[in-house]
Amino acid sequence: MHVDPRPFPKLCVHENHKQEFHFTIGLGYPVVFYGYDKADRRSDIVVSEHLCAPVSGVFFDHHSFEARINYWDVKLGVGNPIVFELPKACENKM
Repeated sequence: MHVDPRPFPKLCVHENHKQEFHFTIGLGYPVVFYGYDKADRRSDIVVSEHLCAPVSGVFFDHHSFEARINYWDVKLGVGNPIVFELPKACENKM
């Protein structure tokens, strides 16, 4: 089994956003809207301002794809690290 020693990269939003808007939802939860345009694709993402927790996203392509994603009760971090352990039956397959 190969173990990658590099740290897991911090994921949030790409730096090449075209729009950025800070606002508050609920009773004081600060969030940031990021809008992206590239050719005939568009995506809009809302994340929490401080820890970059996902709130919502809209993704669409002019010709073929649309999706809207909303997140509720997000808990940051890995809730159960056992998901990264391979089952015994899979260990010899790698």
